[in-house]
Amino acid sequence: MGGKCAVLVGLLTAGLGGVAAAGQVHTVIVENDFFSPRFLEIEVGDTVQWTNASGLHNVFSCIPEQLGCDTTSTETFVSGPPADPIWIYSYTFQLPGPNPYICQSHAPFMTGHIEVVGTPVPAVSRRGLVATLLLTLTVSTAVLLRRRRPTRRKREV
Repeated sequence: MGGKCAVLVGLLTAGLGGVAAAGQVHTVIVENDFFSPRFLEIEVGDTVQWTNASGLHNVFSCIPEQLGCDTTSTETFVSGPPADPIWIYSYTFQLPGPNPYICQSHAPFMTGHIEVVGTPVPAVSRRGLVATLLLTLTVSTAVLLRRRRPTRRKREV
């Protein structure tokens, strides 16, 4: 039975191999016309959570036409229009690269930067994950049924 359990665990592990582990959560405080910290270096898959403690602010990833933006963000993220506190906005970064951002109400001087490092995690489609799990369950069920099936002996005549 130990060998069959090892096969089952192996199948489950193989089926879930493309699912990334959750990354870290980094906090940025938004208040008094600044982001703190202003610069963060994070890993692919990490989440940044901005918390507006005071003032009319938002988080807006840089695009070339935006006042206060010298470069374009690798990813697009927007907390919404500038709003009074208290609000929290979170974004999980999936691609390596620079991600400058601003507060639209206080551009060009209220800026921040998220530098994402690491290798992009390949996405696993839901359909592929479901198919893998169904296959794993089917094989597991077959192994269990085979084990429980009573052996039939031929009757002597």
